[in-house]
Amino acid sequence: SITIRRFYDKKNKNMWFEGDILCSPEAPLKSYLSLTSSGKIGNGKNPIQFSKAEKIVLGISDDHFGTRARGKSTVGIIVRNGIAYYDKTHAANKGRFPNLETLAVFKDGSMETYVSDAYSAEEYINMGAENVFAFGPILVKDGVADERLTKNYYYYKEPRMALGMIEPYHYVLLAVNGRTDDCKGVYLDWLADKMIELGAQEALNLDGGGTACLTFMGKRLNRTGSDIRVLHSMIGFGNSDQVGE
Repeated sequence: SITIRRFYDKKNKNMWFEGDILCSPEAPLKSYLSLTSSGKIGNGKNPIQFSKAEKIVLGISDDHFGTRARGKSTVGIIVRNGIAYYDKTHAANKGRFPNLETLAVFKDGSMETYVSDAYSAEEYINMGAENVFAFGPILVKDGVADERLTKNYYYYKEPRMALGMIEPYHYVLLAVNGRTDDCKGVYLDWLADKMIELGAQEALNLDGGGTACLTFMGKRLNRTGSDIRVLHSMIGFGNSDQVGE
């Protein structure tokens, strides 16, 4: 079950989408990758075409790890569909952006956030993680907003993308427009507060700015005031042959 609602705060020039997603063991959250024939990270795809090609009902941009990998930057702990792709990260609690904190999605449908160097990729897999996304910062941990977000932690408005969990297999997302005349984006603490309002017990800030992309049935819903950025991976919910029709 997927419910998407759009909101517009005219006074504060803020538009956002709230997603409420109920998955199941038979239809879990999935990660989709753009890979070469040898299994390496490929050139990436337009997210609209990505969604259509993979028949993703609801698709969102993720941690955009492929750009860091291709740029030979520190990538973070990256696990996709039970396979470890990258295992080098930053030390915890450093003032970097992204700080490469993680959101792990486990086989039982639960999600949990961790500091960047809490576990290795192998340890996450041994713990039962199917996917580990690395970006950050953590927005919500154990139902509480991260206190760093109110202390000028990268305090500027941007288009944002966040994913969180209410309970196993019950997820929420936020996609916030920005960089346009009618929407300037939001601060990270706004994102955390809204996630808590929606019931999230765990939530992570994913890559925003020009990366943030929300698609439904092969059509893009959000806007970021820039050309659509090529993605090397996407998070998907649901699969249907009717996507793109």
